[in-house]
Amino acid sequence: MAVYFHGSMNRSHETSRRHRLPHSAAFLLAAVVLVPSWPALADPDAPSVAPAPQKDSARLFKIVDLDGQAVDVASLARGKVALIAMWASWCQPCIEEIPKLRDIARTYRDKGLLVLGIGLEQGGDTPAKQRHVAARQLVNYLLLFDAGRAFQTAYGLRSLPFTLLVASDGIIAWQGAVLPSDLEARIQALLTEAHRAGSTGG
Repeated sequence: MAVYFHGSMNRSHETSRRHRLPHSAAFLLAAVVLVPSWPALADPDAPSVAPAPQKDSARLFKIVDLDGQAVDVASLARGKVALIAMWASWCQPCIEEIPKLRDIARTYRDKGLLVLGIGLEQGGDTPAKQRHVAARQLVNYLLLFDAGRAFQTAYGLRSLPFTLLVASDGIIAWQGAVLPSDLEARIQALLTEAHRAGSTGG
């Protein structure tokens, strides 16, 4: 399931229910109520974001944490395998992914995996709202806030959730709207590769 920004005609091939997002949080309730009466989106099997081209480097930016402190994501992720989940506090599919992300962070943090949640400001979202959701969901990974919409713009986001899996060399290994069923296998393979490269000085 993916949630769409208002006016978007992009789709996810892995969703059975689709919602377009309002620009303002003030319209969220109305959007939820009106969804059943909206016409179906054309071409429902088209992906909302194209698969990452081979050898495409992740575009990472300096943004802020939920306390407003600057964090350079590129520096933070350098040399690490990183799982970067973009979300919002009003995005129910995003919230439903948190337990999986939380388990992955707990299992692989000490093995070299960096898990980040990057909250968008779309729909009038704020760090305070995202902090509230994070507390309820017992989030155990670093949360940042895309106040300048650098990530949203760079990846052309029109729907959420959206996640990147980045190899230790900065190359995007996977990106998509729904976490793949073999995500842990992908992470394990990337961690093994990173450790092998580190042990050989590569």
